[in-house]
Amino acid sequence: MHFQQQNMLWGLLLLAIPLFIHLYQFHQTKTIFFPGVFRLTQQMQQSRRQKKTEHLLLLISRCLGIVCLVFAFAMPSCTDKNTSNKAQSNRIVVLFDNGLSMSARNQEGLLMEQARNQLRDMLGALNEESKVMLLTQNPLMSKQWTSPSQLISIIDTLDFVDQQVQWNDWLIQVDGMSKELAAEPISAVVFSDAQRSFLGNTPLVPQNKAIDWHFVQFDLEPGHGLDQGVQTGNLSIDSAWYVTQWEGNNQGNELLARIANYSDAEMDASVSLTSAGSTLQAQSITLLPGAVRDVVFILPTNKLHQPLQLQLEPDAFVYDNTLMIHPISDWSMQVGVIGSHPAFDAFFLAQPLLKKHSIGFPIKDAELAQLQALVLIGNPVLGVSDQEKLIQFMSDGKPVIQVLKEATVSNQLHSVMGDITGKWDASSQRIAMGGLSHPLFENIFSGSLSDKTQLPTIEGYFELQDLSDFESVLQLEGGQSVFINRIQGNGSFWIWLSDLNKGSQSLLQSSWFLPIFTQVIASKAIGDRSLYGIMHSKSLMALPADIDVDERAASLSANGVLHLVDLQQNASGQKAMYIGPEPTQPGYYYLKSPKMSDSILLAFNHTRSESDLRSVENWPKEFDGISDRWKHLQSRSLKSILDNESLNGLWRLFIWAAAFFFALEVALLVYREKIKRKEVLQP
Repeated sequence: MHFQQQNMLWGLLLLAIPLFIHLYQFHQTKTIFFPGVFRLTQQMQQSRRQKKTEHLLLLISRCLGIVCLVFAFAMPSCTDKNTSNKAQSNRIVVLFDNGLSMSARNQEGLLMEQARNQLRDMLGALNEESKVMLLTQNPLMSKQWTSPSQLISIIDTLDFVDQQVQWNDWLIQVDGMSKELAAEPISAVVFSDAQRSFLGNTPLVPQNKAIDWHFVQFDLEPGHGLDQGVQTGNLSIDSAWYVTQWEGNNQGNELLARIANYSDAEMDASVSLTSAGSTLQAQSITLLPGAVRDVVFILPTNKLHQPLQLQLEPDAFVYDNTLMIHPISDWSMQVGVIGSHPAFDAFFLAQPLLKKHSIGFPIKDAELAQLQALVLIGNPVLGVSDQEKLIQFMSDGKPVIQVLKEATVSNQLHSVMGDITGKWDASSQRIAMGGLSHPLFENIFSGSLSDKTQLPTIEGYFELQDLSDFESVLQLEGGQSVFINRIQGNGSFWIWLSDLNKGSQSLLQSSWFLPIFTQVIASKAIGDRSLYGIMHSKSLMALPADIDVDERAASLSANGVLHLVDLQQNASGQKAMYIGPEPTQPGYYYLKSPKMSDSILLAFNHTRSESDLRSVENWPKEFDGISDRWKHLQSRSLKSILDNESLNGLWRLFIWAAAFFFALEVALLVYREKIKRKEVLQP
């Protein structure tokens, strides 16, 4: 047996106290007046023998009680002193979850402060020879083995950060350390609230037998109602996006904010839209427990090019109450047009957000690069080079719409994707109502459709022989397709199969022409509109304005701090920024290219993954029992974090032994008092 806290053995010096008491009482003289000498001598001899036995028993019980108590505090162990101890491995990895959810409170107080205190207690109980490594939610933090005392000195410097790693990431990291150390035993201690996003969808089960896992859980307790005027439940601005119905003169300046209630009670939410510190609009809504609601704001035209901010009133979790939106320098969409027709000239005049760019053959790469969509009017025979460029244009995620200008007598339709076989049908039929239920037109016509709705008549169309490569979007009442679609890469190819000069005149003169074709042209651009960035999302964020870069990296700066960032192209061929380890704080940043004098203002926000302030139920208890190398501890547990059965058994043995000997001492003292009373009462 050896002791892990050998300095506690100095407590054995306390044995001098009972020895001094024993010697003092044993040599103390006492005068007794007695009439008979014989009886006096006999009584004194009997009393001396009895007191000597009593004093000896008291001395032994006191000394053994003190020895057992000192041994217990010295942490005895029966394992080989020269081998790694499971309870206190030479190497200990501390995995400290300092994500935003650890800023919540439960009945014991702030979760982060509870974790700090537990970590201090654990490190203070370790030998100074132990090697400790700290891993946090910041993957850029230095990873090195250090002493417990050095780690204690930096505990208070840990601050809340956005969640960047999950349970599985830490498990894989510690497994890798174990392999590097040639399976040297490791103790891994996790301090976490077991919040849902931290554990992920499929948390891995520890399998490495060289690692002792200890999961110290600090339970999240989602509040509800009001506490001193502040809502204790959590409301979150989960996301925001730009939408447009593209109808008539509507400028499409609508901003939708999604508000979620993550509490267990009904909550009132007040959300406002601000710009430059002034409130533009404000709305109040009531959300049931777990409910989600979209709030619509109409963006003022004069505020479109300014940074905006969505703001919720304060609650218990402040990191998702604000959503910053970067200014959009140009809300319009650049559309190329090959060919011409008066109907489409009027179309672009009616839609100020669709900017027309007339181009011709041969198509130039520079012209295509600045476009988000292309309209081909007519039935031209395309050259191989032009056809390849348009196919690549669609593969990059952009739509091409081909409309026939005149009826054709040929059985071949020259399309961007090649010739299509069919025949011209000059019959007249109305457009069927069912086509407007296509997902493309969702929420566009639903409020204006009824059984009495009359759609325009089509007088002539090209009927395809084979539709297997296309999706039919709009049909005639006879079932024939008049508007078809085909996916090409990330983009799409659309064909309007009736001619503009005659067959589609009824449609062109109706109120249906503008919204139908606008939705087809602008649908892809609506989905790709980026309003803000989420820190550490490890994704590409489409830039709100174009930026010219070369082999040199672009710079991201705020408050005099400069970061180098990577710019790429997303699936739509649009310039995008990869959001990785930078930036580290939410706010507005200037993105600047070495080739440009101007900069782009970008907004970055906290992640919303930790807004659901609930711990996963029954986890990680489900891992209990898989092996003796997994322990799940509640934060309120008073036992040592790095405990094991051998240490626990010896510690308890000495504690109970000390209690027994001290109880024996008390019993002896009580017995001696009873004897004294009898002696006094005897005549």
